[in-house]
Amino acid sequence: MTFFYYTIFFPLTRFDKMLMIGGEKHMTHRKDGLWQEVVTINGKKKYFYGKTKAAVMKKLREWQEEFDRGELFREIVLDWREEHWQHLEPSSSKCYEACVKRAIAAFPTQTIKEITASQIDAEIRNLVAQRFSKKIVARQLNIYNMIFNYAILKEYIKYNPCAAVRVPSGLPAKKRELPSDRDIEIVKKSDWLFPFFLLFSGCRRGEALALRYEDIDFENKIIHITKSVGFKNSAPYLKTTKTEAGRRDIILLDVLADRIPKNKTGLIFPNKQGELYKEMQIRRAWEKWQKENDTAVTAHQLRHGFATILFDAGLDTKDAQHLLGHTTIAMTQDVYTHIRKQRQSLTAEKLNEYVKNV
Repeated sequence: MTFFYYTIFFPLTRFDKMLMIGGEKHMTHRKDGLWQEVVTINGKKKYFYGKTKAAVMKKLREWQEEFDRGELFREIVLDWREEHWQHLEPSSSKCYEACVKRAIAAFPTQTIKEITASQIDAEIRNLVAQRFSKKIVARQLNIYNMIFNYAILKEYIKYNPCAAVRVPSGLPAKKRELPSDRDIEIVKKSDWLFPFFLLFSGCRRGEALALRYEDIDFENKIIHITKSVGFKNSAPYLKTTKTEAGRRDIILLDVLADRIPKNKTGLIFPNKQGELYKEMQIRRAWEKWQKENDTAVTAHQLRHGFATILFDAGLDTKDAQHLLGHTTIAMTQDVYTHIRKQRQSLTAEKLNEYVKNV
């Protein structure tokens, strides 16, 4: 009689494969009468106990099913946040926090493997329906992208569902408000040098606060922008400029050079203690100046005011890009386009007003 022997191969789960690669299974009978199974996966041990071997194996299989289902999305988000936040400036992490909360709220009970491209797309379109700006919608999608890419690196998933999702076209961009002619006149007559400096240098607020008299070359009419002030829990600290393009030399205009004291050293804009402004201190100082001068103009608006000066002076976008410290020329073109449209709008208003009086 001939006997035939068959070897039956069952498909391996992700769990089984991990056991074969780096895990170990050893059922032991403990002194207290319980049976114990120890599973080591990726260097971490997990213990299973039961009165019988069957009870232990049941617990093991239940855990295996949960393991194969995948990690919860919210847990991955929190792990990514803990790791990613270490490399962010406090101001950036503040902006991203709302996106993280929205992501967790969107998928509170789903695992990372269960989330599909269509679900991500639906969440993005939901933000559009709530009239979020293009910038916020794009930032949210970027956060989703980073989270899923992190999950790929950690081998929780194999592909990023965000790869097929795009920010819908035609979204309204946040309106850039330019300073009014009245605001400009207020700044010109202001006794406080700080707003005047922002208007005629185009510096970001943090860049101006970090400046020292040693950074100004009066002879060659140049301002060296090499650093910026950031805030963490309101406390100031010096950091590199926002981008590599932010590290630049800009023109010291004559009108500004005439207002800056000569033969001095140290911070140009210190607080009352002669130190870097704390975030709350500079905010209160600005609000006090606004109230005293009956204006709502912001520091960032004055930066756009400088861009308007460049536009009116006929500087091309490449030169303006360098002076403003923009990373790409597209950013400068966007600012110039906005100024041009606003100029057209004001021209139309003036023309209509004139025609009414004719």
